[in-house]
Amino acid sequence: KLVGDLTVDGKTGAVELRRVAQDEISGEWDAAADAQGQPFPFTLTLKLEGEKVTGSSSSQLGTSTISSGNWKDGKLALVLESGNGQIALMATLDNGKLVGDYDFAGQFSGKWAAVRKKS
Repeated sequence: KLVGDLTVDGKTGAVELRRVAQDEISGEWDAAADAQGQPFPFTLTLKLEGEKVTGSSSSQLGTSTISSGNWKDGKLALVLESGNGQIALMATLDNGKLVGDYDFAGQFSGKWAAVRKKS
């Protein structure tokens, strides 16, 4: 934060400048989960508002909605609602790539990663 006085045309007033947090995760991501040694591709669509993340996931199994999502201190935490239970995704952003772990309704767990979809 930068605080000071600004004078324009002989008039002076207080000024405060704050750095706006950069939105690094909104948009579409090409993702893949390690499903017991087999890659399981899916697409994540994320929207960041403050620290809250909303959106959805789509794959060959259909579309799931994010029921809760959070982005704070470079860490992503999502819960997706699927027809077969909740899927928890945790990740960090590393050189433009989301990398982390997932838990599928307590039945399966593993690693996943995503890169921003090319436009």
